Amino acid sequence: MLKASGFDNAIEANMLKQMKLSLLTTISVLAALTSGPTLRAESVGLTMCEMPSRTEGEDWYLPSVFYRELVRQGFLKVARDDFGLATRDAALREPLPAGDTFDMDIVNIQKKLLSFSLKQNDKLLQEAEAEYRILHDRSAAASIAASVLNEFGPKYAQALEDTGHKKRTVEPKEPTAEALAKIDALLNHIEIFAQYRAVRLCHAELAVNGQTSAIVSRLARGYANMSQLCTFYLTEMRMCYAARALLYATELHKMPKEKATAYWNQAYVFTLIGLTKDSMWQLEMLEKENVGAKRPDWMQLVDAMNAYDFKTLHDLADSESDHRQLAALLMFRTAEFSGAGTLAIETAKNAMQYMPTSLRILHGMDRLAGVGYRHSTTAYPDQLLHHLLSGHLEQLKDDPAISDVASKVDNPGALDDRPKFVALLRDHSVDKDETEPSTAVFGTIIEELDVLHLAQRAEFFRRSLGVPAEEFVQSRKEHYKNHPLAACFDFLAISPTPANRDKMMNALKDTGNVDVNFVGTRKYIFQVIPKQLPMKSGTVADLSNAAYTSSPAFEPDYCIKIRSASPEYALQMLHWMSDINPNSPFRAAEILRLDWEKEKDNVEKWLQRTKRHPSVIATVAGRYDYYGDPASSEKYWREYITAVPSHTGYSNLARLQYLRGDKQAALDTVRQFLQQEDHGLYHASISNAVAQTLMAEGDPGAALEWAKESANSYSGWSLDTLAQCYVNLEMFDEAHETYQALDERYTSQKLYFFAVRHERDLQDAWELRKVHLLRQFDKKDPTLRVLAALHQIYTGNPARAAKLIEGAMLEETYIDAIYLALAMDEAGDTEKRDETIQRIADLKPQKDEGDLVAEIRELLASTSKNSRVDKTRLAKLMKGIDESEYEADKIVVGFCVAFVLESIGETELARKYYVRSAESEYELNTVLLSCHRLRRMGDDVPRIKFSYPSRFKPIVTAQEKAAAEQKAKENANENEETESE
Repeated sequence: MLKASGFDNAIEANMLKQMKLSLLTTISVLAALTSGPTLRAESVGLTMCEMPSRTEGEDWYLPSVFYRELVRQGFLKVARDDFGLATRDAALREPLPAGDTFDMDIVNIQKKLLSFSLKQNDKLLQEAEAEYRILHDRSAAASIAASVLNEFGPKYAQALEDTGHKKRTVEPKEPTAEALAKIDALLNHIEIFAQYRAVRLCHAELAVNGQTSAIVSRLARGYANMSQLCTFYLTEMRMCYAARALLYATELHKMPKEKATAYWNQAYVFTLIGLTKDSMWQLEMLEKENVGAKRPDWMQLVDAMNAYDFKTLHDLADSESDHRQLAALLMFRTAEFSGAGTLAIETAKNAMQYMPTSLRILHGMDRLAGVGYRHSTTAYPDQLLHHLLSGHLEQLKDDPAISDVASKVDNPGALDDRPKFVALLRDHSVDKDETEPSTAVFGTIIEELDVLHLAQRAEFFRRSLGVPAEEFVQSRKEHYKNHPLAACFDFLAISPTPANRDKMMNALKDTGNVDVNFVGTRKYIFQVIPKQLPMKSGTVADLSNAAYTSSPAFEPDYCIKIRSASPEYALQMLHWMSDINPNSPFRAAEILRLDWEKEKDNVEKWLQRTKRHPSVIATVAGRYDYYGDPASSEKYWREYITAVPSHTGYSNLARLQYLRGDKQAALDTVRQFLQQEDHGLYHASISNAVAQTLMAEGDPGAALEWAKESANSYSGWSLDTLAQCYVNLEMFDEAHETYQALDERYTSQKLYFFAVRHERDLQDAWELRKVHLLRQFDKKDPTLRVLAALHQIYTGNPARAAKLIEGAMLEETYIDAIYLALAMDEAGDTEKRDETIQRIADLKPQKDEGDLVAEIRELLASTSKNSRVDKTRLAKLMKGIDESEYEADKIVVGFCVAFVLESIGETELARKYYVRSAESEYELNTVLLSCHRLRRMGDDVPRIKFSYPSRFKPIVTAQEKAAAEQKAKENANENEETESE
C-alpha cells in the first residue's frame, strides 16, 4: 500500500525526447554560424553604484534598478558603439580592466529627475540630470531612455574623449541576407545561449559595419529575450539586458525613416520585460504619427500578449510560424502570474511541446508546481543544461573566444566540470577576449543557472519533502563559492524563520565587501537581501525595505509586491497596475477579491475584458461563496471546471455540494476529479480531505479507503491522516507501522507520541526520535536534555530524569520547574518537590509571559505555601483558560494546575484537568505527561479526539462569517420584499 512517489517518468522521457530533437535543430542552425568579431585594441569597465534610498521633504529618493541600468548601460553603449571600445560591466560580473575603469553615482528622485556623476580615479568627469514625469498617457521609461541617449550621451562621449579615447567613424553598411538569416535563426530559438549567440553576432556586425536598423533592431529584441529568459536568476542580469534592449530600440528613432521600426521594437521590448501598457502606449504614438509601413510578423505576438490573448498565442505556437517558440513562451506568460496555478502548469506543459529546451518555462513551473512535478522541475534542469551546453559548444568550435576555453576542460557541459569552465571563461575575458558580450557573461549565465537550480532543489528537499538539504548544498559548494550570495547559500537548507534570516544577514555582513547591489528578490530566501545599501549599514529592516523599494514594476515583481501588501495598499497598487499591465487577469482577479462590494455588479465586464480567464472566474466563484450566494458560486465553479479541470474547481464544487446536504453528489464530483490528470499531489490532497471529513463525521471505517488512497502518495500529511484513521479504528499495529514509515521519511516525531499515549514499545520510537532531535539541537542544548529527562520519566527512571533537568539548568522557567518537581515526585522525594513548586513564585517573569502564566505562577506558589488550593484564584484561572484563544496554552496551564492539585491530595480535581489535557491531539510534552499521570492513578487514557474540521466546510474568521451572514440576511430580506411587491 505504501510506496514512495518517484519522478514523473512519462513527462521526463517526453521532455528528453523532445529536447534531443530540438538540440539537433539547434545544432543544424549553429553549424552554419561562423565567428568573426573584430578584436578591439582597448576596453573600458564600469563599476557598480549605490543609489540613495530616503525621503527629504516631498522628494523620494527611490533606488530603481531599471532606471539605474538605463543610465549605466547608456554609458557602455556609447563606449562600445561610438568609440569601438570593448566594455566590461560589473553588473554582469565581468572582470574589469585594470587601468581604464569608470565609477558612476546615480540618483533617482521619483517622478522628478534622474541624475548621474561620472568619475575616474575619484576625479569628476561629467554630471547631468534629466527631468521626467510618470504620466498616464505615455511611457516614463521610454522618455528616460531617450534622455539617456540624447542628453546624457554627449556627456558620456566627452568624458571618454577627456580620458584619451577617440571616436570612431564607420560608414554604416547593410548586413548581408546570409548574416541576417543566421541571426534570425538564433533569435527564433527562445533559449538563453541561442540569444547570447545572436546578440554576440549582432555586436560583431555592428563593430565592423556600424549601426544599421537591421542590426540595432535585432539587438533590441535579442536583449529583450535574454531579459525574459533570466527572470528567476538570483542576480539582476535581466535588468542589464532590459536596459540594453530599450536603449537599442530607442536608438532607432535617431535613424532616418525608421520611426515605425523604432516604435515596434520599443513595443516588443516592453512586452517582453513585462510592461504591456508601455508597449501599448508606444503603439498608440505610432498610430498618431500615421506612418505608413508594413508591420513585422512578430508584432501579432506583441498584440496578443498585450491583450493576454491565450487562444491567439496558442494558435501561433501550434502553427508553422518562425516565431512559434516565442508564441509558446508568451502563451505561458499569460497564465504564469494569473493566480491560476493549475492553468499555468497545464500551459507550461503545452508550451514545452514547442520549446522542450526551455529552462525558463521549467523555472516558472517549479514556482507553481506541487511535489509530484517538482521531482522533475528541480532535477531535470541540470540534465538539460548539460545537453544544451554540449550541443552549443560542439558547434562553436569556430569561435576561438569560447572554444579555446572549452578545450581546456574535459567535459565543460557536465555538472562537475562546469565550475572550472566558468572560472576559465571569466579569466579569458580579462585580456584575451574583446567580444561582446564577453566570455565572462557566458560563464556567468552558466553559474546563475547552476545556483538557481541548486536553490530550487534545496528548497524542494526542505519544504516539499521535509528532508534535510545541508549535505546536498555542501556537495555543490564549488558551484556557488564565487557567487555574490555565497555567504548565504550555506543557509539554504535552514527554515526561513526571522532568527535564521538575521543569521543570514549577519553572515553576509561578516564577509566584508559583499556587493549585492544587483541581487534579485524573487526567491523567498533572498527577499531580505538589499540591492542598493552597503552591507555594513542599516538594520535588517532597513535592508529589507531597500530590497522592496528597489524592485521594478515589471509584472513578476509587481505581482509579488501586491501579494505581500496590506489589502488597502494592494488595492491601490492594482489600480496603478492599469499603467503597467491593464489587461492582466491577476489584476482583475485581485480587484474583484479585494473590492467585491464595489465591483460585484461589473463581474461580466471584468470577465469579458479578460476573455473569461479561469483565474478571474475562480475569483468570482469564491466571492459569491464568501458572501453567501452558493448557487452563483456553484455556477461559476462549473464554468471554471469546463475551462480548467483542476483541483481548485472540483474541490470547491464538492465542498458546496456537501454543504447543501448532497453528500453523494460531492463524492461523485471528487471521483470525477480523480479521473483527471494529477498535477502534483492533488489527487492525494482531495482524497485526504474526504477521509478527514468522514472521520469528522465519526465514520473512520468509511474514511479508511480514502485515507489509504491518499497515503499512496507517501506524503507526510497523508500518512498522518491514515495513521489517525487506524487509531480511531483501534488498529494500533497498523497505526504503529504507518507512523514509523512517516518518521523514517520525514522530520517528524509522531511515532514517539503515539507510543507513549498507547503504551507501545518506546525504545525504537525514542531512537528514531533522537535522530530528528539531533538535527534540531546541539548535543549540549538544554532543551535536548529536558526531552531526554521526560523520556526517563516515561521509562521509569525519575531520579535520572531529575538529574538531567537540574543539569540543564532550566529551572528559571516555570514549566521546567514543574518538570523538575514532577520528576522529584515520581522519585519519591516529596520534600524537594514541594520546595521546587514553592520557588516558582520567586522566578523572574519571562519576557513574553502572558496573563495566564502569571496567574499559574501565583496559584502554584499560593497552593504550595498553604497546602490547599485557593478556590477563588483557581476559578479565575480556569475561566481564563476557557476563554483563551490559544489551545496550547489551555493544555499546558491545565496540566500544571492538575499536577499541583494532585500533589496536595486533590486527586479528583486533578484528574479532571489531566483528562482535559490528555484528550488533546496536540503534540506537547504536557499532553504525554497527562497520559502518564493518569496511568499512575490507575485510569485509562482517553481516546484522542482529532478536532480538525471537515476540509469541505468553509474556514472563515468570525468577522468574515458575520459579514457573510449579514449579507445573506440582506439578500433574503430583499427577496421577501420583491415577493411581497
